[in-house]
Amino acid sequence: MYGIHDLSRTELDNSTKLPRFNMPLELGIFLGACYLGDKRQQRKKCLIFDREQYRYQKYISDVAGQDITPHKNDQRTLVGCVRDWLANISDPKLPGGSEIWDRYLRFKAEVVGNCREDRRRPEELTFSDYVCYVDAFRITKDDELITKDKPNIANPTPTQIRQALRDLSDSEENFVIYAKSGSGLTYMQTAGSAEEGFILEHQSGSLEAHFVSANQALSLADIEQVFLWYAERDGRWQANVIWEQLEL
Repeated sequence: MYGIHDLSRTELDNSTKLPRFNMPLELGIFLGACYLGDKRQQRKKCLIFDREQYRYQKYISDVAGQDITPHKNDQRTLVGCVRDWLANISDPKLPGGSEIWDRYLRFKAEVVGNCREDRRRPEELTFSDYVCYVDAFRITKDDELITKDKPNIANPTPTQIRQALRDLSDSEENFVIYAKSGSGLTYMQTAGSAEEGFILEHQSGSLEAHFVSANQALSLADIEQVFLWYAERDGRWQANVIWEQLEL
């Protein structure tokens, strides 16, 4: 019942040097079904994109009267617009655009790690392969706080994060992990004690993107702040620590 059409996808085909008009044609068919179809077809709703709001007037002026949403060739803007449209017509409980964009970037990073484990190359995935990875990723929607001796905490609060870090003892076997939702390949972890200092590590989607803090005696206040930034998707967690990539 829903359709999304991007009129900006009319660039020249590299092989023929001719413009591609698949999207305008498909939009015309969709609108025709809305206006001329039965009651079910008339309930169709669509979102129409273009690079600029009024660019369509130069090449498809008959579409005037439809609301055209500009995405400015920016993927994040497009994701946010699609989210807001779906929230208005279908599901008002959808996560915000920033959260969806963050999960999308995480999936792109983690599919590389998944392919490595399955001895595949990302560029060789078939559509069915790709959908399988999407299905596996989307099941886990909660971040988790993981410690050695206590149950995992889904979407922990700042208070729960601070308490878990303060409960670290002198034992080298104790740890705290903040795992992002998804395939389990994106996380931050720490170990240590207030007396000896703490070490931080983080991984972003695959073993090739595993990093450790250059300072291996960080204070409790330091790791608390970095963990909170990480949980809140605040980029300062990266900027305020010197990270060194671990060699495989």
